[in-house]
Amino acid sequence: MEQNQNKLADEILINLSQMKRLSFTKTKHNALLKHGERAVLFCVQCSKEEKMKSTEIAAALNVAASGITPILNRLEKKGYILRSLDVTDRRVIIISLTELGKQVLEDTIDELRTHIKEVTDYLGEKDSTELLRITNRLLQYYTSKRNNQGGSVCEAFSKN
Repeated sequence: MEQNQNKLADEILINLSQMKRLSFTKTKHNALLKHGERAVLFCVQCSKEEKMKSTEIAAALNVAASGITPILNRLEKKGYILRSLDVTDRRVIIISLTELGKQVLEDTIDELRTHIKEVTDYLGEKDSTELLRITNRLLQYYTSKRNNQGGSVCEAFSKN
């Protein structure tokens, strides 16, 4: 039984690795943004006021504050975010998206939607519905696992 589970796990891992390599690497904006950069932009855009403290972003993405700094540096250098001091506490850095950052994020989302639509067209309605059911179960699993470890999940990834 365990040997079967190991074989299944190996096959799933290989398939996921191959799909990652073959699918999202071809888009224009994927080349512009690393995964962590995209995650930060999503988080900031989907926050209530479209601005967040750098420590809030780090907590939402479940990374150390020191780990978010290089990502913010790259995004600022590219002109995608603005850093400003909080007027009530000058020790706090507030992150907001520039118009360029909003446009790049919108274009990235459009590319991802187009890609997913191509996949669902290929799979058809029945298999696409089954894929959605399975990915929802996986999301529940990982959310539960992260919540049990005391982390948080950025709400940006649950918004349409």
